[in-house]
Amino acid sequence: MLKHVTNSLQVREVRELAGFEMLRSAWSELLEHVPGHRLFLSPQWHLAAWEWRAEDAELYCLVAEDGQDIIAILPLVRDSESKYGLKLHRLGYLTVPDTQFADMVCRRDVAPAAAEAFANHLAGQQDWDQLQFSHLDKGSMVQEFLLPALRKQGLLASEGVADSNAWLGLSSGWEAYYATRSRRLKKGNNHVGNRLKKQFADIQLERVRVEEAEVNACLDKLVRVSAASWKQSTGLTLDNTGPQAFIRRLTEELAGQGQVVIWYLILDGQAVASEYQLHHEGQIYALRADYDTAFEACSPGTYLFWQILMQVCEEGGERYWMGPGDNPYKARWLENGEPLQRFTVYGYTVRGRILGLLDRHVKPLVHRLRNMKNSNKS
Repeated sequence: MLKHVTNSLQVREVRELAGFEMLRSAWSELLEHVPGHRLFLSPQWHLAAWEWRAEDAELYCLVAEDGQDIIAILPLVRDSESKYGLKLHRLGYLTVPDTQFADMVCRRDVAPAAAEAFANHLAGQQDWDQLQFSHLDKGSMVQEFLLPALRKQGLLASEGVADSNAWLGLSSGWEAYYATRSRRLKKGNNHVGNRLKKQFADIQLERVRVEEAEVNACLDKLVRVSAASWKQSTGLTLDNTGPQAFIRRLTEELAGQGQVVIWYLILDGQAVASEYQLHHEGQIYALRADYDTAFEACSPGTYLFWQILMQVCEEGGERYWMGPGDNPYKARWLENGEPLQRFTVYGYTVRGRILGLLDRHVKPLVHRLRNMKNSNKS
């Protein structure tokens, strides 16, 4: 752990898991004053995410302190990649593919001072070439305070909308919501339901609020469905080491609090589709949905999603979040989407400066020239 003094604040790096674990208590206290999607900013989430990212990265968590008091946490990791023939050392927020939101962890009133301290510390390091943030909603403190502070240090940055987290409101109830959906969608749902009834004698929807004693049994069942999923070729299914370590740690951390809910579609006694959700403060976050490809012809994922929405809309709440990504099925169901920002900062290293030049100037120029060439051909 290294310390760097910035005005009245000190910034230290937490590079070992033991030190990361020791932040849990102070982190939880900070979280009580943090606005937004706090579940994704919690120590439980990040400790679970590290179970996955430990395969390909090293911890680089920054902690801002005022004397003995921790006032802000910026959970980063460091990894490497090759781009334009350059081997780059890259910093980034500790995310996994299941992450929906990210931000600095601190009270908003101390965010400007914390951002300045973090930016000053990062600008003084020569062990990174590129810094990337993603999953930032419009109210993120990283976007509002840290990005300007990094630019104030003279670091070049680029930004833009990277994705959108689709959501639908739950307060109006199922009938009112479903009345707004297209006739084509409703016809398709009815067709799927009728086809299942013809093919299977027993169709059941199972919902499990995971308790501590049930973690292994629930996850073993979830892993079996995921292992048979069409996502197998991506390396993201739960029979892979990293994803499974993440989902097990996350479930163990949150089990027994009513926050982990798993849905299954059971056809003639066999689980063929699943959805893993987190419930927190009126929000439902759908993290993972899978179905067994052996049953693809009868659309089990479509049926399960339809039935889940019907039940959660009737039970109330605020919003159901489908997660980032432009999957076609989301467009048929969503009411809106939360734009998620990302930005890239280029370090003071030689590689960082070269990368900034290529990304910000050369690459756009090549793209424009290619478009002009294609336009002239047509």
